[in-house]
Amino acid sequence: MPESPQIPSPDITPTLPAGTPITMSDLTTLVDETADGSIAHPLAEPGMLLDGVYRVLNVKGGPGVSGMGVVYIVEMDEGRFAAKTFQHQFSQNLPLVERFLRESRTWLLTGFHPNIVHAYFIDIIDAAPYLFMEYVESADSGNLSLADYLKSGCIDMPDAVRLGIQCCDGMIHAVSAVPGLVHRDLKPENLLIARDGTLKITDFGLVRCNISEDIPFTRLDELSDRTELTQAGTTFGTPAYMAPEQFLEAATVGEAADIYAFGCCFYEAISGNRLFTIRAGTALEHLMALREFHQHEPPIPLLERVEDCPQDLNRVIMRCLEKRPEDRWSSFRELRDELIFIYENAFSATYRIPRKEHESAREVARQIRSLTLLDGYQRAVRLRNLREHQEASPYAFHLALASYFLATGETDEERRQLEKALRVREPGQGYEAVRRLAELHLDAGESDQAENVLNLSLAEDPSKLERYLEPLVRLLTMRGNFADAKRIVSNFPPGRRTEALLAHVYQAAGQTEDLAALYRRQVDELVCAIRQNISEVTAGDRVGWEHQEDPGVLHDVMRELAPDCSLEPLDRTEHAVWPDLDAYPDFSVPMAWL
Repeated sequence: MPESPQIPSPDITPTLPAGTPITMSDLTTLVDETADGSIAHPLAEPGMLLDGVYRVLNVKGGPGVSGMGVVYIVEMDEGRFAAKTFQHQFSQNLPLVERFLRESRTWLLTGFHPNIVHAYFIDIIDAAPYLFMEYVESADSGNLSLADYLKSGCIDMPDAVRLGIQCCDGMIHAVSAVPGLVHRDLKPENLLIARDGTLKITDFGLVRCNISEDIPFTRLDELSDRTELTQAGTTFGTPAYMAPEQFLEAATVGEAADIYAFGCCFYEAISGNRLFTIRAGTALEHLMALREFHQHEPPIPLLERVEDCPQDLNRVIMRCLEKRPEDRWSSFRELRDELIFIYENAFSATYRIPRKEHESAREVARQIRSLTLLDGYQRAVRLRNLREHQEASPYAFHLALASYFLATGETDEERRQLEKALRVREPGQGYEAVRRLAELHLDAGESDQAENVLNLSLAEDPSKLERYLEPLVRLLTMRGNFADAKRIVSNFPPGRRTEALLAHVYQAAGQTEDLAALYRRQVDELVCAIRQNISEVTAGDRVGWEHQEDPGVLHDVMRELAPDCSLEPLDRTEHAVWPDLDAYPDFSVPMAWL
């Protein structure tokens, strides 16, 4: 038997490194997706800053290396993180984007557990979501995942059982935290081993749970006439570790499928051999052969491959590999109890339960904010894809997110997205973000910040002053510069907009007589316009009202202001009440510009 690679042994209370996984599996998680045909964006390079905050140290994955994903190892004031996102050319592919969002949401909901790679928070950078995860540092040998250690052959049996117990602990927690969770891609590449010997489950990209909807999956029967697997355009597991039922209907498998994958992983860890080794000419032939073996071929008992394997350990692992789901262990909890019994009796060792970590109030708040961000991002993506000619630039997308958070009343996040929009704007963009950001600063009483935002934009193009009239006039009146405010307004043609700004200045300056005169003139003009419009209405005309009670309000107002005006023509029209847009959040007024 080849010499077993050394797995670090955990301390009684392991100290976990701050940060997440950096491995991109070298085994395809069937199948590599194709992009949507949009122009590829270059990846960030080491030394660059993401969003002006996160310094890139390394890049894992990317075009020709991984499927849709890419992982940046980044550093910031808080330490190192692994930031996972998708390549920009996939941003228009709604099913793949939603798969990433589902993975991120599920990972965040698992909370913190020593045997699961922590998902700390979400940030939206250049219109793409980034999941910031725990950075797990590799051993001095360079080994990081169980797959890395297995390249040198099997590992020491007590170590394998100890790691198996930790894997069970992580899955028990995940299933408890997220009802109905099924990982669907447990494999050695997704079982990381930290420097202190702690196993950490990673990559929830194929997870299924009760709280999220699945993207469609292609049945293998539909692939029989395909010459290349990459044409399938779907993803449902890694064939070498897939349960028999997962080949048939990946979308409906349960915890038993993960227990089968666990058995495949630790059969390999103990014996140094894959459960089934296939030689085939094409990827499709390889897949079909693996399906046949997993579904019908009895695996070689572990005892026949490893002579000194305890009988109980052979029994436990082989039961994980039963063909029928109901013949396997009923849960990871039951499997864990069996493995602890073997660890303590067959190897005369004591299993020390790792100390569980508890999230700080700040970490919990950041995770909650991340879930809100994901919700806004998903809505914005769906809106963009519904509209054929929607601008897809990062600036427009961050502006859309800011509109979503305006609609939900989350001012801090609205401000954050407007700031991001300004960072990624291109020539000819930015007016809307500048105006809205300046107004948010003014709402918060932050006149200096509002002035900085306005000055930066006006310095680039002073001729566009009219775009910022509202926040500029508000800023001047807030500081008591009423004369300057009126002078600026007077430089523009009179109209409803300039009259509204003058009313604001008059009110702030306490000029009540001027304000009353302005309002009287506006009211007279409105009454005159209403008189004219009513006189042109004939019986049977359709008149659009936004709310059912609007006609009554108009009658009351005109009875008070113009009692001699006959509203009888309105009573002979067909009133068409428009739907209340606020009842449809995806199409609410603040998002209508999309």
